Amino acid sequence: MAHVTLIRPSYTVPKSAIVATDAFKVTIGIAYLAGALVKAGHEVFVIDSLGEAPDCYSEFEEEFLIRGLTNAEVLKKIPAHTDVIGISCMFVTDWAHNKTLIHEISEKFNNKLIVIGGEQASSTFEHVLTTTPADIVVVGEGEERGTQHPGERHMIIRLVQHPAEIHDVVNVMHIHDKPAHLFGNLGLSFAHVLNNIRHHCADLD
Repeated sequence: MAHVTLIRPSYTVPKSAIVATDAFKVTIGIAYLAGALVKAGHEVFVIDSLGEAPDCYSEFEEEFLIRGLTNAEVLKKIPAHTDVIGISCMFVTDWAHNKTLIHEISEKFNNKLIVIGGEQASSTFEHVLTTTPADIVVVGEGEERGTQHPGERHMIIRLVQHPAEIHDVVNVMHIHDKPAHLFGNLGLSFAHVLNNIRHHCADLD
């Protein structure tokens, strides 16, 4: 059994639109992924940066605020014994902040496997891998990539002990000998993945 920390980063809010973006946005993506990992027998710790501090705003660059936990608060919450750190990068408007979080997590937990997923990461996986210290980008829905491997389950987790297996995994991108070579195997359609979403786990802390 492995320990996985899943992180939903805080949102980037333009100072000029803070009232318009005040609505609380609930995500089920990490819940689906956590449920799949728990069902596969792994221990999961979730950090929902927005959900845990929806009324907290902090400065980010000149024209923006961050809504939710600060990077420092997120770093304090990550268990030291975790094996894998998964970060959801959903929107291009949040990328500048997400990038700083990825770098800060890597600096503190440089011996952990850092996995990035979400819409932004899926559509710009080469940029994510060449501009951050992330180890892997999962393209598509994470619960499929996170638990399935030909002949057995627990794919992402096995990469902690057997990183060479990554070459055979569909829709998982990584870089070998950064920054030289991008590797991956894009093959499974998003439609197939979406038709197999399951194991929604909403009762995690």
